[in-house]
Amino acid sequence: MTEEDDGDGGTKIEPVALTHILADLMQEHYPQDGSLSPEELDNRRSVGGLLGELHKIQFAIRDDEVMNFLDDLSFDGSILFYLDGATDGQVQEQTERIEEFPDFWESLSEKEKKVCRVVVLQKAHDVSFRGIARHLSDRPEIVEEIGFEDGLPHHSTLSRHRDFDDEEEKILDDIAQHARHGAIRTGRPIPPTLVDEYGVGSVDTAEISTDEKMALAEDRVRSLFDDLLPHIGFDRDPSAANYQVPTTGFYALLAHLALEQTYAETGVRTFRWMDPQPTIPEAKTLFRYIREYSVEEIDEKFAAATEAFLARTSPPSPVHLAYDLTDVRWYGDDTNRWPSGTYPKDNSSSAWQFAILSAVGDDYRYILGALPLREESHLSGYLRRFLRRAINRFKLEIGRVYLDSQMYQEDVVDALRAVGVDYLIQAKDTGAISDLLDRAPPDESATETQISFKDYPSARRPNAFAYPIPPEEVGGRNQKRDHTAFLTDMDVHSRDLRGLSYQFRSRWNIETSIRELKNRFHGRLQASDGEVRAWFFCTAALFYNIYTYLNSTPVILSRDDVRLTGAEVLHVLRETTYSDYPEP
Repeated sequence: MTEEDDGDGGTKIEPVALTHILADLMQEHYPQDGSLSPEELDNRRSVGGLLGELHKIQFAIRDDEVMNFLDDLSFDGSILFYLDGATDGQVQEQTERIEEFPDFWESLSEKEKKVCRVVVLQKAHDVSFRGIARHLSDRPEIVEEIGFEDGLPHHSTLSRHRDFDDEEEKILDDIAQHARHGAIRTGRPIPPTLVDEYGVGSVDTAEISTDEKMALAEDRVRSLFDDLLPHIGFDRDPSAANYQVPTTGFYALLAHLALEQTYAETGVRTFRWMDPQPTIPEAKTLFRYIREYSVEEIDEKFAAATEAFLARTSPPSPVHLAYDLTDVRWYGDDTNRWPSGTYPKDNSSSAWQFAILSAVGDDYRYILGALPLREESHLSGYLRRFLRRAINRFKLEIGRVYLDSQMYQEDVVDALRAVGVDYLIQAKDTGAISDLLDRAPPDESATETQISFKDYPSARRPNAFAYPIPPEEVGGRNQKRDHTAFLTDMDVHSRDLRGLSYQFRSRWNIETSIRELKNRFHGRLQASDGEVRAWFFCTAALFYNIYTYLNSTPVILSRDDVRLTGAEVLHVLRETTYSDYPEP
C-alpha cells in the first residue's frame, strides 16, 4: 500500500506496520489463548502467519455496554474492535480489564462520560488535548456523537478531566489501542508520532510459508465475497423450507469444477469424496437455478458484482481497454443457434464466441464485461453497453480502446463514437487500407485522413496510419506485410504513431489472460444454452479478477515478491466460500 498524506500529516499503514500491530495486539491481549513467544514473533513477522494465529484465537466482545460505548465513540466513523476473530461465530473469553470496564463506566456522570470519550480518542490518536481538539474542530459530526451538542469545550477544559487511577487509565489505554488498531486496519492513518514505532517503511524479509500465504488470501477472499455475493446469488429465501444450500455452496462447486477441470456431475461426486456432507448443490440444481435467468439478467448481476469489486481497486487515470472475441470450442449439435463456425481444431469446427472488454494497464488488468454472442450484430451493441457501464457505473476514466481486425466494422466505429472514446482498430488489408500499406515507405510510417471506409460519407470517414512491424515480428502469424495499419479518429499527424503502435501490440498481453480465464478458471461444460454458458464464463471472469487482485496488490500478500498460482486461488475460493460462510 502506498504512503498517502490524509491532511493531518498521518501516513497510511505499510504492510509491515500491520505485522507489528497484530503482533502487539496478540502479545498484549491474548496471552492465554494461542499467542506466540517473543522469539517466535521475531521469526514469524509475516502478516499471513499472524492472521492465521488470529483466526485461531476466536475472540469477541460479550458485554453490550462495552460495545455500545465503542459505537458511541465513533472513531472517525470507523471502529473495528476485534480483528478477524470469532471464526465460528461464538462468543469467547474477553480480557480481564475489559470485563471490569462496565463498573467503571457506570461510576461516571454524563459529563464525565463525554470527556472520557474524548480521552480515548486523544489516546488513540496519540496527541495532546490541544491536538485532539484541533482534530475534532473539523469533524462536528463526531463531536455531536460524543455528546457535545453545543460544540467541543476548550482543550484546557478537557485536559482537566477527572483524575483516573492507574487501573482506570490502563482501561482507557486498552480501549484506545483497540480503537486505533481497528481504525488502522480499515484504512485510517497511523498517528504520526507512532510511525517509527510501527515500523512504517521498514522491509519484511522473512520467508512466507504456503500456509501463511493461504491464510491471508482466505482472509481477503472472505472480505471480497462480503461485497460480491449479494449481487450474484439466486434470489432465494433462506427461511424457505426447501432452502438447503447457501449461495456460497454454489460458488464452492464452481471453484471446484475449475480446479479439477471437470464437468458438474463428476465434480459433485469428487467434492463429496473429499467431504461426505458438503453443502453444495446437485449439478441439476445448479443448472436449474441458472436457467431461471436470461442472459441479460445474468449480465446485470455480474455487472453489479464487478462494480462492487472494482470499488476496492485503485484504477489508473486513464484506463486503457481492449475489446476482443474469444472462442470456446463446441462439440455438440451443429444446429445450435449460439455457436458459430470457426477453423477446425480438436474434432470441432464450431465454437461459442464471447465478447470481452478488459482493462489492459500494466498494473490494472481486469475483465470488465463478457457475454456470449448469438449474432454478429450483438458485437457493437455489447461494446456500447460495456463502455457506458465502465464510464457511468464503474467510474473509470477511459483512455483508448484497442480492437483487432475482427472489429473492423462500421457499426463498431459507430458504437465507439457514440460513447466518445479514442480508439485504435487494426485495419484489414483491403481497399483503401491496402493502398495505404502499398505506399508506406520501408521502416517509415504512412498516414491518411478521412480514408475510405465501408459506406461512410467523406465527412464521417476515420483516419488511418501504417507503421512498421518490429523486425522480430515480421512474418509472424502469416504476415505478408512489413507494416500494420490502424483505423482511428485521433489526429494521425500530431500523435506519436510509434507509441500508439507499440501500445496496441502490448495490449494483446490480455490474450494470455483470456486463455488463463478459459483454461484455468472455467470448469468444463456441455450445456447448450446461452444462460448457463454466460453464468459459467462470467464466474470464471470474476475468479480471474480475484486472482489478479490478490497478486497485484502488495498489501494483500504482505510483499510483492510473493504470488499465488491460479490453482492456489481456486483452492482458497473453494474452501472460503464453502466453510461456514454467512448467507448474504
